[in-house]
Amino acid sequence: MANNIFANNFKKVFTIALTATLIVSGFFVASFALAAHTATVTVDPIIVKGGTSGTYIFDITNDGPDSVNYIKITAPSGFLIQGSLVTNLGSEWVCSNTNSYVLCQVDYRSSQIILSDGTVTMTFSAISAGPVGDTAYNWTVFSYDIAVSNYTDSTTVQTTVDVMAPTTGISEIPVSWVNEDISVILTCDDGIGVGCKEIHYTISDGSEVVVAGSVANFNVSCSEGNVCKTSITYYSIDNFDQVETPEKTSDLIRIDRQAPKTDIETEGLTYKEEGEEGRFYIALDVKFTLSAADEGSGVSSTSTYYKIDDGTDTVYAEAFTLSGLDEGIHAISYWSVDNVGNIEEAQTLTVFVDDADPIVGEIIIEPFYFDGVTNYISATPTISASVNDADGSGIAGCEYTLNGESIGLERK
Repeated sequence: MANNIFANNFKKVFTIALTATLIVSGFFVASFALAAHTATVTVDPIIVKGGTSGTYIFDITNDGPDSVNYIKITAPSGFLIQGSLVTNLGSEWVCSNTNSYVLCQVDYRSSQIILSDGTVTMTFSAISAGPVGDTAYNWTVFSYDIAVSNYTDSTTVQTTVDVMAPTTGISEIPVSWVNEDISVILTCDDGIGVGCKEIHYTISDGSEVVVAGSVANFNVSCSEGNVCKTSITYYSIDNFDQVETPEKTSDLIRIDRQAPKTDIETEGLTYKEEGEEGRFYIALDVKFTLSAADEGSGVSSTSTYYKIDDGTDTVYAEAFTLSGLDEGIHAISYWSVDNVGNIEEAQTLTVFVDDADPIVGEIIIEPFYFDGVTNYISATPTISASVNDADGSGIAGCEYTLNGESIGLERK
């Protein structure tokens, strides 16, 4: 009976057409015609781990038109065939195997030859090669037909040996400061290997995250009002559980979501009343100096601003005064913008410009005597005067002089 076994789940197909000489019913025909037979071969598995023992299943189909009575499978260099060969061939076939090939043949006159469309399954064990890198190896399958000249179909089918762990690529990471979340894409690549099983990643000192498949998408974020410096550690594992050496981003992901802080200092005569609501008095020539600090991206020399009262915004370049303004209350607003655009909420310093001298009233000396010509006082007189600064910062003290020399200082 003819073998009419059909293969399922073909992995790879290679077809080579060769010519063959026609033999009819096992008898030579003096006036014969040339025929051709081809073979279709599949192998399972098509990818194996390096240096491992496994079972290999070959399905060889005679695509005709001539019949086949000889099949030989030669292993690739580095593979080692071991164990017994199992086939679905009839009992008349004679099979053998060595470390480098398996062979089955039958007399061309046998009724068990493989007719057109017949399929034979050959199963055996082998140890795969152990190359340095992932490598595709060719098995060679010879099939002889029953023609006079035994025309041969030589077909190759591949098994890839995977010895390398996958590699993981990371999307472009900004090297400078930013003020928004960063989208990160990790991509696993196993080349010609068995394929990626999962990607592992850790953000800074957080918990490890495992994503099945070959792509992992996630965001690196930083909450409002904070400055974050983040690293990512990542690696992939293939379907043979070969683990990549973990990689860590060489540059930190730097996200600045915090506004800068601007301080103001004064140089010159000032006076602050007691209490939180107390006025802050300044002389007109007092200098104001602004300085900005930013924990993250920093502040450029032209990104600090101020304005006086309802005036225009001014880029701070050097110390300034309130020269030219009227005496009284004025507001100095000031703020900075950092290098990624975070804007500080404006701060306001309210000052009272006191540019008028206090008013000294009548001086009273006791005891005092005037004889019409000369003023007389005792050696220890009591001297007093009324001093008024009602519209200013108030009186800090009063100094008395006699003939240009100080004779007393009274502080408030």
